[in-house]
Amino acid sequence: MLHHARLFSSRHLCARRCGGLVRSSHARSMATQAVSEEPHCWSVRDRWKEYLVDEAPADAIAVVPVSAAELEQGVNAAEGVAKSWASVAKFKAKAGELLVVPSASGSIDRVLLGTGDSGTLDLWAYAGLPTKLPAGTFKLQLPQRPAPAAAADAPAAGAPAAPAAAPAGALSEPEKALLGWALGCYAFDRYKSDKNGEGAASRRTSQDGSAPSPGASPGSSTPGADKGPRIQAKLAWPAGADRSGQGASLAGAYYWARDMINTPAEDLGPQHLAAEAAAMAAAYGASCTIIQGDDLLREGYPAIHTVGRAAARPPALIDIRWAPQGTPVAAYAPGAARGAGAAEGSGVGGLPYVALVGKGVCFDSGGLDIKGASGMRLMKKDMGGAALILALAHMAMASQLRVQLRVLVPTVENAISGNAYRPLDVLRTRAGITVENGNTDAEGRLILCDALHEAATSGPSGPPDLLLDAATLTGAARAALGPDLPATFASCDATWAQLAAAAAAEGDNLWRLPLYAPYRKMIDSKVADTSSTGGEGAQGGAILAALYLEKFTKPASRWVHIDTPAWTAGAVSCSGRPEGGEANALRAVWRFLQARYNGAA
Repeated sequence: MLHHARLFSSRHLCARRCGGLVRSSHARSMATQAVSEEPHCWSVRDRWKEYLVDEAPADAIAVVPVSAAELEQGVNAAEGVAKSWASVAKFKAKAGELLVVPSASGSIDRVLLGTGDSGTLDLWAYAGLPTKLPAGTFKLQLPQRPAPAAAADAPAAGAPAAPAAAPAGALSEPEKALLGWALGCYAFDRYKSDKNGEGAASRRTSQDGSAPSPGASPGSSTPGADKGPRIQAKLAWPAGADRSGQGASLAGAYYWARDMINTPAEDLGPQHLAAEAAAMAAAYGASCTIIQGDDLLREGYPAIHTVGRAAARPPALIDIRWAPQGTPVAAYAPGAARGAGAAEGSGVGGLPYVALVGKGVCFDSGGLDIKGASGMRLMKKDMGGAALILALAHMAMASQLRVQLRVLVPTVENAISGNAYRPLDVLRTRAGITVENGNTDAEGRLILCDALHEAATSGPSGPPDLLLDAATLTGAARAALGPDLPATFASCDATWAQLAAAAAAEGDNLWRLPLYAPYRKMIDSKVADTSSTGGEGAQGGAILAALYLEKFTKPASRWVHIDTPAWTAGAVSCSGRPEGGEANALRAVWRFLQARYNGAA
């Protein structure tokens, strides 16, 4: 077998785009087919804008939210013909229910959107609009708040009132409607071809690689293309929704994360994931360093290297550092070099230090403890934790979150070759803790431990105020909580209470499982400092995995671990949440970060 060294173009890409450093040395048999390492998913994250127009034309059709009570009373666009038509059509204004009201001439007069008894709409009711509305251009007539009586700045008679204000930290109604519409338009069509054999990705991007501008005609040049959900409607950009506001940023974050998870591993290996992260870092002026191949050993990340060394594409560690505009990015020193007595959470410029860590296993064969066919089928999604963390980093940078931010993504393929690591091998880690490997299919915790220790001990002047990681870590979490509910572990009750409140407010749920101390002895090892999995047939797998990771989080006192599915199963899919990759808990964690660091409640 011929072995040779390969220089990856990501070295040049990252150095050019974000001033970062790439260190790479990896001798391995390489596939002969060249692969692209351009950040495809990042470049098309805003394609949802294809289904929007900048301003409502004169003939735009109003979509009016109507509650069951308003329908009964015949008010708020449910009067006259609309009420009569609702009776004929048996329209009850249930949440998300639509009624197209005809005009006297037979065209569409308006569309009623049911809100149920609550009078409010959740995100997914808006997400149902793109596929339910007929062809045409529509505008949302969102709930209004009455102007205060005798107010000095009250609008003139007949002027529209402002949209209802949102609680601090929440999306405003226009922003929520925008995000819902965008998610309802989502389809992963990168590999779909039209009758001429032209791929969706090449159809969508312009010559400079950018996505079409808002108002561009979706599919106008793609006859016969299968674009996922059939969407004939366009929406005028909702009044009150900022073009660069949270709704738009979240839409791009969801598209980016979903696309990365949905992309086959052939086109999203460790170097592709690094290119995606580097492109995001460059967009916000963040620094980006990528250590890959044998340089991981020289830089002190032995566990990441051990797990990924068997693959043709080398393992890597992505390291992004960012601070808001006007604040210098902190210098991060090894824990041993940091002075004693440093204040926890302190950063540079008075900003707290926050560390985000994501598992980036781009494909998981199970290693020598190989998976069966059914278990391996969806393992392109095993980098879903990294996708969620990168999406959160995008939100933090886009919104200028008041933190010193560090993002660490260890990324590997768990493959099989002559030098693959084995069951019961003893691995060395960055923390100096030796680990007896219980199962090569429990590789995620092994790469995370190096990154978690680095994040916890190498802050600018002390441990992080918050250390948060996300990983598609255990089948046990799915067995316990099902396909749609991320298991969450937190070392601090107050931190969990904040996160749980944010999740409840967003309707983006998480479920806490315990860091149950009596189970710690289940991961004791007779030959090393710890076992990675516990004994044969050990139960409570999600808890054992979290207890293992906890060993590498000291001295951080506020640590949150999210064991995410990163996937929407067909059984729980709905409008706006098609079967496929998902950034579970993105909205919940983002609202939590805002509440904690930007003072939003």
